[in-house]
Amino acid sequence: MLVRIATTNDASGNPRRGWLRLTAGGQVIGWTEEGYLGRGAIAGYDDGESPTIYVSPKEYKRFKNWGETIQDVAPEEKHLIMNSFLRQKERI
Repeated sequence: MLVRIATTNDASGNPRRGWLRLTAGGQVIGWTEEGYLGRGAIAGYDDGESPTIYVSPKEYKRFKNWGETIQDVAPEEKHLIMNSFLRQKERI
């Protein structure tokens, strides 16, 4: 399952869009930067039904960091990152 996360372009005009990759149960398993590739960035993952969520630049950075961090973590430690992310979200 995929969720597209998008925000405004950066100061240089570069796009800030990416894809959170999730299990069928909704657990984040990774991040794919979209850049200028569009849906081509997720070839092989795309189900054609992925929603887009528009967020602030700050939230975009958090989602990106979350997805990039969790894909490099051992499966038994992923719940620790998920809990940390959710606690940060509650403080915003």
